[in-house]
Amino acid sequence: DPHDSITYDLLSKYIGIMQVDFSKKIYILEGALDATFLPNSIGLVGSNTPTKVFEEGQLDVCWVFDNDIAGQKKSKEHINKNQKVFLWKKFLRDLNFPVGIKDLNDVILFSDIGNMSLKFVPNYFSVDRLDFMFV
Repeated sequence: DPHDSITYDLLSKYIGIMQVDFSKKIYILEGALDATFLPNSIGLVGSNTPTKVFEEGQLDVCWVFDNDIAGQKKSKEHINKNQKVFLWKKFLRDLNFPVGIKDLNDVILFSDIGNMSLKFVPNYFSVDRLDFMFV
């Protein structure tokens, strides 16, 4: 059936989706490796992966797109829909990271405290459009 192959193809773009507890907060990140750093998370195969299925309903979703031009654009699209997005600039400033950090993998590589820096991630999400400057 051609519809099955379309469904399976789409499912393959959501890394870790089969291990997620949808009754809890879900972190959706751009990239499979980054998704391994946060609990109950899904890694997208790229910023252009369809995400509408996670935007509807009562899911508690936190979006972590990469800290690059494409990721900032996606973050702004999601914050305009009142969805929680990660505030990269605020996170990097508050934890004294260099400006060039692109994703959570970079956070681990450049951090003196390694994975410990990730414990602060949940504090850096917002749905407020006034936080655009921190995206």
